[in-house]
Amino acid sequence: MQVRKIRVAKRSNEIVNRLNKTKTEEHPDFRAAREERDGKEREDKKKLQRLQKEQEKEELARKQKEAELRSYTTLFTEDNMSSNKDNGYDSDDFM
Repeated sequence: MQVRKIRVAKRSNEIVNRLNKTKTEEHPDFRAAREERDGKEREDKKKLQRLQKEQEKEELARKQKEAELRSYTTLFTEDNMSSNKDNGYDSDDFM
């Protein structure tokens, strides 16, 4: 890496003064910025967890509904059941 150094015979104060007028120094509050960022990240995590819980609830409800449709508990109710005696068919009359 090459570096060139040039000696200036006389310092020009008017240029330095103009530069000093436009110079701005900022002292940001890094702690507040970090706390704000961390707060936003926590909100995003909570929102994501809430969404995930909702999806899990919906999935569980869907699975329970499917299991209920597959089960035979709704088929075997007293209203749906009938015997041969109720319908008038008697096995003794067969022979």
